[in-house]
Amino acid sequence: MALHFDHSEYRVSFKGDSVSLLRREYELLSFLYENPGRAFSREELLDAVWKLEAPGDRTVDDHIYRLRRKLKSWNTYLTIKTVKGYGYSLNVTPTEETPSPLKNDREFKEITTHLLNKYHLYGHGEAFKTILDQKSLGIEPGRNTKVIYSLIEGDLLKLAQSREVAFSEKLLFMLYSYMLVANERKDVLPYYEKALEKTLFCEASNAEATILAPVFFYLFAEDFSAAAAHLKKADRLVTSENHGFYPFLQLSRMMLFICLKEQEKVNSVINKMESFFKEREYQRELGIFVVLKGVFALQSGDRAKGREYIAEGMRVTVNTRFMSHVYFANDICLFFLEKIVSDEQLYKEMLKEKAFFSEKFNFSAFKTEVERQFKQHL
Repeated sequence: MALHFDHSEYRVSFKGDSVSLLRREYELLSFLYENPGRAFSREELLDAVWKLEAPGDRTVDDHIYRLRRKLKSWNTYLTIKTVKGYGYSLNVTPTEETPSPLKNDREFKEITTHLLNKYHLYGHGEAFKTILDQKSLGIEPGRNTKVIYSLIEGDLLKLAQSREVAFSEKLLFMLYSYMLVANERKDVLPYYEKALEKTLFCEASNAEATILAPVFFYLFAEDFSAAAAHLKKADRLVTSENHGFYPFLQLSRMMLFICLKEQEKVNSVINKMESFFKEREYQRELGIFVVLKGVFALQSGDRAKGREYIAEGMRVTVNTRFMSHVYFANDICLFFLEKIVSDEQLYKEMLKEKAFFSEKFNFSAFKTEVERQFKQHL
């Protein structure tokens, strides 16, 4: 079965029926739904949903009780089971979809492709995934769409191993993701430079690989002079706010200025991007922007505001349903907490979250697979 999550109103829908939830009920159900069949202890659920808070012992039980009551009409398809002496798990029963008569309609394909592109642009991963999960619609995803779908799911290993997607088409994704698992983030640079030298990037990703990626890679390798040089090159090419690379380029600029401790320039970027996001609600970029505002607040000495912004930025990013961006937002926090700012409690929380991702999605196997492919092709 496929639940549809509307994070703006904390509503969950299934087959035309919808249920309104409170925020923590929504986040708890969302977390369980992302991990069907897996049993979680109460402590694990508290850590996942009530980060950096100290709720009472009965908090999880009370929220589970309310969820069961509100979702009672869906019990045939979805049940929250009590794991005696441990915690809870969500059981989901698959439902069959009826094939669509529109499957081979050209106009329908053009409409759905446009719609999927819009959902991707605005960071609505749940809607993107929901459309593709509805097999009855008859949408046949292309290779680029399959890559985006994998990024939403967060299964890095599955995409790396996929034979449907060529090495050149997933190369940039693997380079970005390799920073999450490498012994040191700078380890990605030799691979990236060889890929550029051999012109291995596919046409669809080549512009990003040559304009955006170098700023990002050199920044996280702590080569700030090289990052600044590539940022200047990018500025000559990205001259309009309407350019697709504009928001992430500004986020890279903000990160560089934080690293260089240039507070006035950071504030200038913040003011510019707050105006930008009022007009363009690109949720993936917005989430990382708010996280960076939190990092800057920590650097400025306001720990409470810093934690508040980071928690909010992570929530926005999680709500996009792009798990790949959740990983990156988490790793951006870890980078700054390791290198630039200090908050030991927050650092431990972020490490714990990354360890959870690593175990769930087998980052170790992903690292091995990516290094194998890099050695083969680069």
